Amino acid sequence: MITTNQWTCREIALLLQAHGVRHAVVSPGSRNSPLIMALARTGAIECHAVIDERSAAFTALGISATSSRPVAVVCTSGTALLNLSPAVAEAYYRRVPLIVISADRPEPWIDQDDSQTIRQPGCLSNFVMKSYNFNGNPADNDTRWQINRQINEGMLLATGRRRGPVHFNIALGEPLTDTLETGNESPRIISRIDGNGDITTSQARQLASELASKKILITVGFNFPDSRLNRALQRLAKFGNIVVAAEATANLHGPDFVKNIDATIDAAADDCCGLKPDIVISTGGGLVSRKLKEIIRAWGVPNWRVGRGDSVIDCFKSGSMVIDAEPALFFQRMASAMQPYRTPSDYAAGWLNSQSAANAASLTFDGPWSDLTAIHRIMAALPDNVNLHVSNGMTLRNALSAPVARYHRFDCNRGVSGIDGSTSTAVGAASVYQGPTILLTGDMSAQYDIAAMSSPLLTDRFKMIVIANGDGGIFRVIKATRDLPELDSFIACKVNFPASELAAAYGFEYFEATGSQSLADALNRFLSSPKKAVLAVITDSKTSAEVAHQFIEHIKNHRQ
Repeated sequence: MITTNQWTCREIALLLQAHGVRHAVVSPGSRNSPLIMALARTGAIECHAVIDERSAAFTALGISATSSRPVAVVCTSGTALLNLSPAVAEAYYRRVPLIVISADRPEPWIDQDDSQTIRQPGCLSNFVMKSYNFNGNPADNDTRWQINRQINEGMLLATGRRRGPVHFNIALGEPLTDTLETGNESPRIISRIDGNGDITTSQARQLASELASKKILITVGFNFPDSRLNRALQRLAKFGNIVVAAEATANLHGPDFVKNIDATIDAAADDCCGLKPDIVISTGGGLVSRKLKEIIRAWGVPNWRVGRGDSVIDCFKSGSMVIDAEPALFFQRMASAMQPYRTPSDYAAGWLNSQSAANAASLTFDGPWSDLTAIHRIMAALPDNVNLHVSNGMTLRNALSAPVARYHRFDCNRGVSGIDGSTSTAVGAASVYQGPTILLTGDMSAQYDIAAMSSPLLTDRFKMIVIANGDGGIFRVIKATRDLPELDSFIACKVNFPASELAAAYGFEYFEATGSQSLADALNRFLSSPKKAVLAVITDSKTSAEVAHQFIEHIKNHRQ
């Protein structure tokens, strides 16, 4: 087929067709000519020409409302778009899935006295479910992935449980009418199951039949404790072809879960072939494990995303379906629906064997005194009833790598993964939890939030462990910064957190550890103290960075 050479126009035309659009009302113009070419040449979308944009939009509204299908309305740049607004507002309040597609001038020309250039992005934002702004011909794959995801997301929003108009604004550069011959272009289509919080038994059975013979990896990011979700995933983890990978931040507990994810990957074969699933089902918030995210992206297997919300979360860049359901209800349904399909498989055993090998190797690691060795000992010594709060950075990564860990609940500010506010968050949590709350934090994070040590909400149930290595240790580990000449001066810059003086000033009992033996002694007294307390664990940042790398190599060299 010979059509426009503007990639985004072709992508949007094919995805509109895939999501059920059969009619497009178009108004004439030059800037929108690539859009008209792409839509008219699909052969599956009937285009109707209406000169006046105000009338065109209402015409599309009528077709959509009567046919109960999404309908596109396409206009050129400038005030043409503003003339669509009355019908768009009507569609918003009537919940009609009107797909507004406007051509725009390239961004550098806006406000430069060129013709038909106005500020189009977001100009309908008060009356659409969401607005999107695209480049007409992106060259890089990441931008194309983003545009594909956002077009899918917009179509799912327009036709989802709430329904309504969405706006796609596309900046199109000249030449506008160049063409190319395409083969059978097949854009990625993301579908949705609108469960309104749950799915039906028949939907669960249909999904189970699709999964029957597949190797399934379920990933669970940060989550509040949920006993129903825990029970449902425990049932699924008993299947030989299902792996549940859940970091500590997921607050899931079960003998069949893979929790030490990074070390498990390190303990597997170099290419992780045995870990590769046929499908990934993801739920919860963001994962800490960069390694898991990277290998799933490299595998490119379909990803089903389970959870409530309108945005399409496509962290693995392979999303194929969004399931609008409470995770606990969805996995309960699936655990029952999968029962008839239980067949022998060694897929889960491969993951669990790698985790066992990783944990065994971790326990034999005898590195020098460092952040990692100290945190591993701390995690093993925690009482079962503690609510553990951990700050972001290397403190969190070292805590997640511990082979032995006990805690009642695990919390970390992973929504945006900042290091500010960790102490205040833990203080607030401790004020409403009747058991012990322990904050495990780095000195840089603690420095950000010194004011929390004077909080009126402080209780004697709150205790604080500060890994005092003197600078931002994570910057000595991650590839992006560890070799920069500016590392010591400006990136992993020195931290002045006078723990003993601050503890005295704010009425905390103070403990200190400078090695393995002093940590064992201090931990016993710190954990048994009836008062609010600070334990400063004094380490060396450069040594700690070296030990972090040694630990990874130790795991890799002790594979079963």
